[in-house]
Amino acid sequence: MFKYCLFIKIYMIKSIYLENWKTHKDSFLTFNKGTNILIGKIGSGKSSIVDAICYCLFGTFPSLSSKKITISETLMFKPTKQEKAILKLEFTHADKTYLVERTIGKLTQAKLYLDGKLIAGPKQTDVNDRISQILNIDYALFSKIVYSEQNELDFFLKIPPSKRKEKFDELFGISHFENMKENVRKLISFVSIEQDKQQVLLNQLSSQILNINISELTSKELELKSKLEEVMDLLKNISEEKSKLIVELNIQKQNKEKFDKLNLQINVLSSKIDEITRQLDILKAKENFFFTYSLMDLEKLKKDKQKFIFDIQLEKENINSNLLFYTKQISDQESKINMFKRSIHPLQITTSDLVSQKEVFEKELLDCKAKDLDVVNMLNNIEKSISELQKGYSVCPICESPLTPDKIQEQLQKKQFQKQELLNKQKQLDVLKQQLSEKLSQLSLLEKNLKENELINSQISQLSVSLENNKKVVEDLSIKLKELEKNKVLNLEEELHAIDDAISFLSLSSQLNELSKTKNQLNEELAKLFFDENKYQLVFSEYQNIDLKNKNLLEQKKLYDSLLSSISKDITNYNMLISSMQNVQKNIDKFNVKKQDLSYFLVSIEKSQVQLRNVLIDNINSTLSIIWPKLYAYGDYVSARLRASDDYILEVQTLTGDWIRVEGFLSGGERACAALSIRISIALILTKDLGLLILDEPTHNLDEKTVKTFGEMVEVQLSGLIDQIFIITHDSKLLEVSNATKYIIERDKGNDGVSIIKEYL
Repeated sequence: MFKYCLFIKIYMIKSIYLENWKTHKDSFLTFNKGTNILIGKIGSGKSSIVDAICYCLFGTFPSLSSKKITISETLMFKPTKQEKAILKLEFTHADKTYLVERTIGKLTQAKLYLDGKLIAGPKQTDVNDRISQILNIDYALFSKIVYSEQNELDFFLKIPPSKRKEKFDELFGISHFENMKENVRKLISFVSIEQDKQQVLLNQLSSQILNINISELTSKELELKSKLEEVMDLLKNISEEKSKLIVELNIQKQNKEKFDKLNLQINVLSSKIDEITRQLDILKAKENFFFTYSLMDLEKLKKDKQKFIFDIQLEKENINSNLLFYTKQISDQESKINMFKRSIHPLQITTSDLVSQKEVFEKELLDCKAKDLDVVNMLNNIEKSISELQKGYSVCPICESPLTPDKIQEQLQKKQFQKQELLNKQKQLDVLKQQLSEKLSQLSLLEKNLKENELINSQISQLSVSLENNKKVVEDLSIKLKELEKNKVLNLEEELHAIDDAISFLSLSSQLNELSKTKNQLNEELAKLFFDENKYQLVFSEYQNIDLKNKNLLEQKKLYDSLLSSISKDITNYNMLISSMQNVQKNIDKFNVKKQDLSYFLVSIEKSQVQLRNVLIDNINSTLSIIWPKLYAYGDYVSARLRASDDYILEVQTLTGDWIRVEGFLSGGERACAALSIRISIALILTKDLGLLILDEPTHNLDEKTVKTFGEMVEVQLSGLIDQIFIITHDSKLLEVSNATKYIIERDKGNDGVSIIKEYL
């Protein structure tokens, strides 16, 4: 059984490259078949390597999936913070070489290559799913069996007893049986409910059938069919009589329709003749001399008169159009004149007065500027005198007479007073200059307005001349229009009316002759047509009587048909109820069979579940019996086993042959040894096609002797059972494992150094 679980492994990790991953700046490792040991101090970057292996394969690792860290926290942040990390993992499976590449940063993506050809990516989920398909293992199983996270070696012992059975069954794939049993129970319940529904329906159908008297319904049906045959015979006889009457009645109807139609036509023609005669009498009373004309002459004369009227109307339209044009011109010109008049500035000054005032103000401004210049010169001289006096000369700088200090002070006061007077005068001159400048600006504006007024007046004069001319044109056009409208058009229209009357007279005379001929012809046809109203009424009365009999019989037939239909429905309903009862009974029988089958299936599932659990436990215990003695260095516990009852219990056997619970009696180191043994055993059974085991700090809580024994087991036993083993440890004693590929992981933590990898030879 044990050999069956350990047949050929087809999976191996060949190499991994880490760039800016946690403490690894630029690390590359190649791995061999067998044992690969990564040794280093705490924080050197050992676990980061196996986390990277797990992330490359499944897009996550235990600390990330449990949300202890975020993916951004895997990026190197010291000695220099990095924005992107790159991982590359090469592995083989079934003699094929795969390369998975993952990028972490602003753009996180993954790519999977087979022999250098891209087969999945860049979506991470696509790569994750493809690798799970290739390896036939998902992250959940990998993280619980293959990958023993640091301080999680005793995962199986940490599961609470209330959850252990559920977790172990889930791990073994046995939990599917519980789902199957629950689904089968639901099906049994559903079938029972449906069966009960069918039984209720069967009872209802039975009750309905008992309320139906089928023999009475059959008797009534036969009686009604007999009566219906009698009615059908009578209908047949009446139908033959009715057909004969219909032929005779149709002949009489046709004659009557022709008779009525001819009378109607004659009456209509008589009315038209009377109306035309009345109109002709009216026209004759007018004594129109045009009545002597022929119709052809009248038509030609009418066209000539119409053309003449058209020409006059056309001329009137042209005159009216011109009137509208010039009237609008007059309106526009009057509007412009009014607008120009409104824009004239209301000025009370002439051009000559304006020029005179401007010359006066300009002269005053020049005088003011000259006075201002004199004041400026005088101020400069006084400032110079004050400056010389302040220097303390002993003689007057002007008259050269001796100066005492008192005299100097007196002169300074005098000069300061003079200076102040000049400054006041300068201010007055500045005010006067400002006033004169403003007056000149006002005069310039008045000058501009005077020029604008002159221009506007000129435009008004021009528009006034044009306005008078247009008014004269309008007056002439109005006179011409009145002349056209005086008598000419009126006379022509009267003549045209007279011509129309003459044309109407000739036309009506012609119509009267035609209508009289038609009336005479219709009277001749009416005289030839034979129609007897009394005979028509007699045939019609006979037809009505026989039609009434037919309708009564049809109503009777309808009643019998309705009664027969109702009885037929009742009989059909009875037969359908019988058929439904039979079908419902069949369904009830089928549901009974289904319930039995499902019950048998439920028992089979329960037996299969127990058998599968026992087979797995037997296989695990067979493996455990080999692993435990090799791993446990002492002789007080000779064997170990996993027992399944209401829960899964890990036990060890004492020298006396008793079995005791690991959780209840063993020390921490013994528990760790037991946890390692059960993990390795389960991994060998459940991952037979993987051949991979990752142990992070497996010697935690193990004493020196057990560590040595573990190293020997790795060297001798495990290397023959598992194709590839990864051990992450700080225990240097494991360097003694001779057949292992060993890497020393170093890092200068005091200086925020990066991880350095050295192969141990």
